[in-house]
Amino acid sequence: MAQAGPPAKRARTAEANFAIGEVRFADPSAAQEAVGLSGSMIDGHEVEVELDSRSKDGTKIAVKGLPLGYDWKKLKAYFEQCGDVKFADCVSSGAGGGNAEVRFDDAACAQAAVDQLNGSMLGGAAITVTHDSNSQDGTRLVVSNVPAGIEWQ
Repeated sequence: MAQAGPPAKRARTAEANFAIGEVRFADPSAAQEAVGLSGSMIDGHEVEVELDSRSKDGTKIAVKGLPLGYDWKKLKAYFEQCGDVKFADCVSSGAGGGNAEVRFDDAACAQAAVDQLNGSMLGGAAITVTHDSNSQDGTRLVVSNVPAGIEWQ
């Protein structure tokens, strides 16, 4: 397996004015149904709902775009329309988790970074590392939930 080498270019971070939610259902069909709520409005914020790629049993979703400070009980209640919710939580750090863009010299190093760093802890927060769907050569990654105050070195 390729080692995740140093990024080829600077990472750019952007403050986000939203929180990220996590919801786990009793069964995968409810999670699939919840994905259909992507684009819906929660307290005036359009949310993006996707299956969590780290969920081995397909019961976990990630909800992006929630208002800062959104209550996990409200999140749970909202998604109960899809099925039995076993767990719900909202994560925001200070002014909100930010996103970073990282570019690598080649796609193999970018893939190694995804494999090694997705779900790891950075500054006390679990980060999500994914391929940027707009990257034509597979070298650009998006790092989500970067805590406020983390800077490029």
